[in-house]
Amino acid sequence: MSTYPLQEQAQAPSLMCCIPNEPMPVLEKVSLKAVLEDLLAQVEVRQVFFNRGHEPIEAVYTFPVPRGAVLLSFTARLGKRDLTGRIMAAPEAEDGYEEAVTSGDAAILLQESSPGLYTVNVGNLLPGEDAELTYRYSQLQYWQSGALRFALPTVIAPRYGDPAQAGLEEHQVPEHNFFTVHQAEFRASIRGALQDAEITCPTHGIVVERHADHAVVRFEDSPACTMDRDIVLNLKRAVATPAVAVVESTADGGGQPGGQVALLTFCPEPGRPTSTGPRFVKILVDCSGSMQGDSIAQARVALRRILDSLRPQDRFTIMAFGSTHRFVTAECVACTPAAISGARDAIKTVDADLGGTELRSALLALMKVRAPGHEFANVHGDVLLITDGETFDDDLVKQAAKAGGRVFTVGVGCAPGESLLGRLSEKTGGAAEYVTPNDDMAARIHRHFQRLYQPRVTGLKIQWPGRVVQERRDRQGGLFAGDTVHVLARLQDGAAGEVVVTCELDDGSRVNTSVALRRLVDPAGALPEAGFLERLMAASELAAARDGENEPSAADTRRLTELAVRCQLMSQWTSCLMVALRDWNEKTDGMPALTKVQQMLAAGWQGNGNTRWDVCRSVAFSINSAPTDRMLYRQCESSVPLMGSMGISPAWSLTDLAALGVPASVIDGLRSLVDGGADEATVCLLALHALLHGKVKLPLDRDHSREVRRDAKAAAASFPDLARQVAAVVASALGANP
Repeated sequence: MSTYPLQEQAQAPSLMCCIPNEPMPVLEKVSLKAVLEDLLAQVEVRQVFFNRGHEPIEAVYTFPVPRGAVLLSFTARLGKRDLTGRIMAAPEAEDGYEEAVTSGDAAILLQESSPGLYTVNVGNLLPGEDAELTYRYSQLQYWQSGALRFALPTVIAPRYGDPAQAGLEEHQVPEHNFFTVHQAEFRASIRGALQDAEITCPTHGIVVERHADHAVVRFEDSPACTMDRDIVLNLKRAVATPAVAVVESTADGGGQPGGQVALLTFCPEPGRPTSTGPRFVKILVDCSGSMQGDSIAQARVALRRILDSLRPQDRFTIMAFGSTHRFVTAECVACTPAAISGARDAIKTVDADLGGTELRSALLALMKVRAPGHEFANVHGDVLLITDGETFDDDLVKQAAKAGGRVFTVGVGCAPGESLLGRLSEKTGGAAEYVTPNDDMAARIHRHFQRLYQPRVTGLKIQWPGRVVQERRDRQGGLFAGDTVHVLARLQDGAAGEVVVTCELDDGSRVNTSVALRRLVDPAGALPEAGFLERLMAASELAAARDGENEPSAADTRRLTELAVRCQLMSQWTSCLMVALRDWNEKTDGMPALTKVQQMLAAGWQGNGNTRWDVCRSVAFSINSAPTDRMLYRQCESSVPLMGSMGISPAWSLTDLAALGVPASVIDGLRSLVDGGADEATVCLLALHALLHGKVKLPLDRDHSREVRRDAKAAAASFPDLARQVAAVVASALGANP
C-alpha cells in the first residue's frame, strides 16, 4: 500500500526524508549576479561543488533556467585548471563525456534536460576536490500592464507525472530531501530606462541603493539566502519603456555576408475596453496536494473577487482538479445574483485535497464545454487556470492549442512551472501571470482576469528600412495592449532609418509608432561566428522548432543542429562539453559513483515550510510540519541495477549481441573474425565499444555502457590490430567509413 495517499506512487515526486549515511556532494556556494538594462537582462550563475566523500564521484545537478534564456557562455575551474565549454551535437558531446570519464579523466557535461531545466554532470570529481562552474545567459524582459517582473529561478519544486515522457533520463530527475539546505548570494544592477523604477521584492527582504547611473539590489540582512524560492523583482514606472530598435551586422559565418539582424521592442499602449458582448469564463483551480497552505487559501479569495467582477451578460463555471476533476458549480451558470451567491458558498469546498496534478484531462475536458444560446454559438470560452504548474506534461501545450479557446494561466507559489504555463498561454492566445504567496495574490489574479476583456492585438505590421529575409516574433498569439513584443528580423540591402509599426486591436483601434534604428554597441555574448542578435534569432528558431506541432525531419534536425553549433546555443539537439586530462597518478578507474546533488523543497510546497521571507528557519523544513502520512519515504540506495535488465554476462558473446539488437550484418562480420581465431568475448567487447562510439543506441544502462567503454579501451591497448579490424567491420556493416 502506498505511503503517499494523495498521489499514485508511480507518479509521486522523488522525495527523501532520511539523512544519508555516506558523504554527499555539496553545493558549496551559489552566486547570482544580474544586470538589467532596458529590457535585456544578463545573468551570471556560479555554482561550486565539493566532493566530501572518499571516492571519486560523478556529481549530477538539475537546476532551473528562466523561459527564453539564451546561454552565452559556460566556463569552469577544476582545481587550478580553467576550462571553457564548447557546444556540439548532443550525441557527440555525450560520447566525448563518456569516453573521458571511462578513461579516468575529468569531464563536465551540460545538457538541456527539458524546457526550463538544465542538467550538469561533473565526472570523476576526486575526493576533496571542488569544481566551480559559471554560466552566463541573457533574457529579454517584458512589460505587462505597466509592470515588469524579473525572476531568477533557484529551486525545482517536486513535479507530478512521468519525467521520462518529458525527456528526462533517470539521472536527470530531481531528487528532493527535507534536510537539504542550499544558499545563494544575489546582486542585481539596474541600468538604463529602469534605473529610476520603483523596485519591490515579494520573495526576499532587499536593499535598493540608488546611484547616479544605476541602482543596486541586494539581500537585506545577509549576502546569502536560502534557495527555497525563486528571486522575484517587480519594477514599476509611470510610463513603460518606449519602442526601441537596434541592429548589428551579421558575421561572415552566417552564410549571408553583408546582412544585418535587427531587434524591435514594442509595447502597444493600453486601449479602451472591448465590446460589451457576452463572455463564457471557465475557471480551473488546482486542488492537488502541492497547493496546500497559502496557495489554495489565496486562490479562494481570488475566486470570490472574480465572481464579483462578472457581468450580467456573462456565463461562468468553476472546476477543481487534482488526480481527478469535478465541477464546483454547474457546467454553465448565468451571472444572476442568486447564482453568484451560490458559487461563493461552493468555493468554500475548494481545498488542496484532490491528490496529484492531472492537468491535461481536466483542462481538455473544460475546454470542450460550451455555453448554450445563439449569443455563444461561436464562443469557445476563455479558461482562467490557477495552478502551481508543477507537472511533467509538455505535450499538453500542443493538445490545448488544437482544442480551441484561450488559456490565461496564473502560476502561484514560490517556484511555479513557468516554462509549461508560459508556453500554454502563448500557444492558445492567452497570457500568463505569476504570483508569489507574499504578493497580494487575490488582487493580482483579479487584475489578470480583467485581461479577458482587454483589447487583443489582431494585426502587427512592421515596415523595416531594408529587405526582410526572415522575421521572428516571440509572441505569435496572446499579445494584448500593454504587453511587450520583441521582433527579430534579418535584413539585406542595408538597414538605416526608421522602423514603422502599425498595431491593430480587436476593438477597431489602431496605434502607429516609429522608432529610429540604431547600431547595437558592444553586444554582450557576441561570437566570431555569430553576433549577439544573430544568436537571439537562432535561439528563437530553435525554440519554435521544439514547440512546433510536428517533430522535425532528419534534414531539419541536421540543419537545426548545425545552426545551434555555429551560434553556440544549448538546445535539445546540442550539449556543452569540457574535458580536463588528468596525470596518470590522478586518473580514476573510470567508474565514478553516480551521486545526485539533492534539491531543497520549495517553500510552501504541500503546506511545508514558511513562505514569508522575514521568518528565519534553522533547517529547510521541519519534519513535524507535515503529517507523516503525506510523506513519500524512499530508500537511500539507488534503484538502478549495475547490470542491464537483460542479465547478460560480462563475458560477451555473439548471441548476447543479437539479443541487444545489434544488426545481423555486424554480427556476420564479427563471426568471420571469430572463425579466424579471434577471441569471441574480446571481439564482442570491442564491437560494442565501436557501436557506442558510433552513436548507435543500445539497451544498456549507464553503468553497463561505461564498463564496456572502460574494458574495451584496455582490450584495444592489448590487441590494437584486432581493434582496428573490429572497427572496420562495424563501420562497413553500418555503411560508414572505417
